[in-house]
Amino acid sequence: MIGPVLFGAPLALLALLALPLIWLLLRSLPPPLRQQPFPPLRLLQDAVGREMVAETTPLWLRLLRMIALTLAIIGFAAPIYGPKERLLDQSDAPLLILLDGSWASAADWEERVSRVRAVLDDAQAARRQVALMLLSDSPPTPLALRSADLWRQSIAEMAPNPWEPVHWDSEFEWVEALPERIDTVWISDGLHRDGRDDLAAALQQHGTVSVYQSAVGSLALKPPAFEAGQLTVPIAGTPAQQAREIMIDAIGFDPSGVETRLDRALARLEPGETESEAVFLLPPEIRRRLTRFRMTGLPSAAAVSFAGDRLTRRRAVLVSSQTDNEQKDLLVGGHYLRAALGPLTELTSAPLDDALAAQPDIVVLDDVASLPTVGAQALDGWIRDGGLLVRFAGRRMASGQIPEDQQDALLPVRLRYGGRSVGGTLSYAEPQVIRTFSSASPFFGLEIPEGLDIRAQLLPQPDANLADRALASLADGTPLVTARRSGKGSVVLFHVTADADWSDLPLTGLFVAMLERLVNQSDAVSRGVTEEDDDRVWRPVMTVAANGSLTPVADQGSAATVKLTSSVAVSGVPPGIYLSEDERRAIHAIDATRTLDIARWPDGVPVRDITTSLRLELKAPLLTAALALLLLDAIATLWLGGHLRRWPSAAASIMCILLGAEAGLAEDGVEATRETVLAYIVTGDPQTDRVSRTGLQSLSRILAERTTIEPAEPVGVDLASDEIGYFPFIYWPVTATQDRLGPELAARLNRYLRHGGMILFDTKDAGLGGMLVGAAHSDALRVISEAIDIPDLEPLTSGHVLSRSYYLLDTYPGRYAGPVWVETGRSDTDLLRLGLRVNSNDSVTPVVIGGNDWAAAWAMTESGSPIYPVEPGVAGARAREFAYRFGVNIVMHALTGNYKSDQQHIDVLIERLGL
Repeated sequence: MIGPVLFGAPLALLALLALPLIWLLLRSLPPPLRQQPFPPLRLLQDAVGREMVAETTPLWLRLLRMIALTLAIIGFAAPIYGPKERLLDQSDAPLLILLDGSWASAADWEERVSRVRAVLDDAQAARRQVALMLLSDSPPTPLALRSADLWRQSIAEMAPNPWEPVHWDSEFEWVEALPERIDTVWISDGLHRDGRDDLAAALQQHGTVSVYQSAVGSLALKPPAFEAGQLTVPIAGTPAQQAREIMIDAIGFDPSGVETRLDRALARLEPGETESEAVFLLPPEIRRRLTRFRMTGLPSAAAVSFAGDRLTRRRAVLVSSQTDNEQKDLLVGGHYLRAALGPLTELTSAPLDDALAAQPDIVVLDDVASLPTVGAQALDGWIRDGGLLVRFAGRRMASGQIPEDQQDALLPVRLRYGGRSVGGTLSYAEPQVIRTFSSASPFFGLEIPEGLDIRAQLLPQPDANLADRALASLADGTPLVTARRSGKGSVVLFHVTADADWSDLPLTGLFVAMLERLVNQSDAVSRGVTEEDDDRVWRPVMTVAANGSLTPVADQGSAATVKLTSSVAVSGVPPGIYLSEDERRAIHAIDATRTLDIARWPDGVPVRDITTSLRLELKAPLLTAALALLLLDAIATLWLGGHLRRWPSAAASIMCILLGAEAGLAEDGVEATRETVLAYIVTGDPQTDRVSRTGLQSLSRILAERTTIEPAEPVGVDLASDEIGYFPFIYWPVTATQDRLGPELAARLNRYLRHGGMILFDTKDAGLGGMLVGAAHSDALRVISEAIDIPDLEPLTSGHVLSRSYYLLDTYPGRYAGPVWVETGRSDTDLLRLGLRVNSNDSVTPVVIGGNDWAAAWAMTESGSPIYPVEPGVAGARAREFAYRFGVNIVMHALTGNYKSDQQHIDVLIERLGL
């Protein structure tokens, strides 16, 4: 430390001792070159008697060089400017340093550690004993007082915990055990918690208390919720003076089992507000793939919110009055309900007495009329707590077997017994059809198929509220589906049977769509930790650290088991996913009721910003200044030597020095043209890049074994910095995080495609891009296609030259078997009669697009064993062999162009040439 400047490498300053010697060496300057006329006699005449004497380097140039060297030496000494700040009052009392050490401390943990080191420096200078404690850890008893130097050695090993501080009990027994006189420095995370001011007041009884906390507010994700068909992620934040935009990613598994971003939503926290939410609209098949939500750009455990079973999949219990023994399966309503609800929920069949024991979200009663009194009361209470009861009519309900006391509690309307049917007492003149759903109905927008007949229904008693409770009606105005809210839950009644006896509804897709709307709009029954969980043992599947990094627990059998006492992370139970038998439960950093507010402190406690001290690293600006002066010195030397008369050559020399890296890159490109090299786009995702490289290595081996092509080692290409014109074929694995291409990159890609290059775009989504629209790979591919000139496309068929360039193919699988798209060919008039098609770019389609994950299908070990399995049901080894053949064909197609097409059409060509 020299004044306010701290040197990180002070030994480098010893080089300053060499400056006097350098000064002497710089005094001499070689004589400048002179221009002489060419005639030899004149040259000899001038040379006789001439003595070459070195001139003295100008003083200003020597000073320039000395200043540049001085700046470079000081720069390499890593100077840091930071005025000395007194952090502690003059005292010889012991010192207690408290850190909250919670998830809210993780984002600027290094700043907090730096502040602790500075406090320890002051304590060491004053020879004060120090105790250091994280409030998120259990307090040691007794509290250890050590020298500041010993604490400095262990501070680097300290890390925050992904839960809240735990010492907010009113007794503060550990405070009572402190020495009678001890001062406190509290490094706070800046969040208010009940009991914090009481703890500060208790510490004030022992000495002074000073607080350091960050002025930057905190953000956290609350547990996600699924209500009324919308998946919402609540966001909590401390009040701020400016609005904050927060990007939330929904992360889950794609069809290949690879974790990726499924969707993204933007939330906004207005000035002064502490609550907001991000809304996701995901279909059930995508929602079931969710694993977690993540706030981008925030390294904190509270930036991650997990999706447990309660969010991703509803539990449903089917209670039927019929059994499979009574009638054939297709004539039983339970068959249609299981077929419709099975893909949407975790569906089980159980007697009514056992239905609620499974803690379902939905109970479906198929023509169940009379319920036991105890069971009816329990079912009513379950509905009021948020359950959804869906009932279907039938002959038992139509016969009037429902008790009076259950009419109001477990039905949305009172019923008129006997029903109405075609040819019955209260008969239809003809079968009825369903009226278009109103905008107030949850079924609004569903298409009603033609020919769907309603032959019988259970009629309600006339009521003033009947119109408001009808979710669907027939053409004559009588209700088909009615519903009523009961507490937090709902009761829904289909006035027809769940089988095809009374209507054609169960035979149509509308039946599935209506049940899906009801499932999506149901509110999951809140299931916190109950007394039944006391005896349950949970194993962590995935946990998150305070800085937001995930830790998968690969071997669950050896993982330490825990007992969950709360749905919020506590000491020893970090946020994450925990498994018990067949249930997965999500534990979060904060709960749904938590609000974030700025910490409040008792009077007399000074609060300072943790980042107030000025620390300016001077190494970079000093070295930059030294480099600029040395460049100026080079220009001055050229000028004194007379070389700037040829200024274009001098400027070219300087540019070559500055742009040496570009020359190296060009040389690398020349190396790439000496051999056939397969290239792949580097995505930045280690797993994806590893699969691409291994797949192309394996394909290169296949090419060397089966063809005359012997490719070199595959090359990863960074579009932003590497030249792609050297490679005839590029494999592009499209990831969900694909950035939008700028105009320069788009122009380079278009130039590459126009001049014979080929790119294989692989979305790796098994051709399910339509399901993932707005969510993942298909969006990324759309971003690329908007920036570059993708030609008109058509499905790849066996008539295309790509299907015949080496092997004759009519299928093109990878890990999956999906459609493949190539450039639409142009029909040549002379070849049209043969049904053959050629492309404009020498018959080479510039782009091939598919989602079959070819690189993973190609990838194999050094011994030749496949690494990744192909999709079940795609014929195993045979599909992999066709994947290899497709890889050979596409490389041969990229290299040979229309060669194979010409050979196939040799007769036509000879005819056209008149031979």
